[in-house]
Amino acid sequence: GDVTFNLAISNTELKTVGSKMHNCVSSRWSKVYAKNTRIVVGYDKEETPVLCLEISNQNEILECKAMYNRIVELGDKLSNSLIDYVNDKKLELKTYDLESLRCKIPHLNDTTSVLTNSCLAGQNMVMDDLQF
Repeated sequence: GDVTFNLAISNTELKTVGSKMHNCVSSRWSKVYAKNTRIVVGYDKEETPVLCLEISNQNEILECKAMYNRIVELGDKLSNSLIDYVNDKKLELKTYDLESLRCKIPHLNDTTSVLTNSCLAGQNMVMDDLQF
């Protein structure tokens, strides 16, 4: 794929990623250190961080943000790599961040959808999400 996903393993790495992506993912370090959550970073071919995923110990995506805390919409440059990763790892969604991608993730049962007809709507929706 166009994106390589790696588990973030140090506070220094999270600070670097947060600085390059213009988010505050480094504030999650205490949760990562306590093994309450994991941060997976997606890097492009130039090894620039382009995606941040917070994943629970139950393999649920709690948050997923691109540069400047943007969400990834279906059809975005990063969406195919992200869909492949979620399908490969059989991750569940516990966030509105990836709602527009749900229809491309076969293992998710549509009855778990937090939005009705999300795959048909294709609309940008603004949610009061927690920000990285």
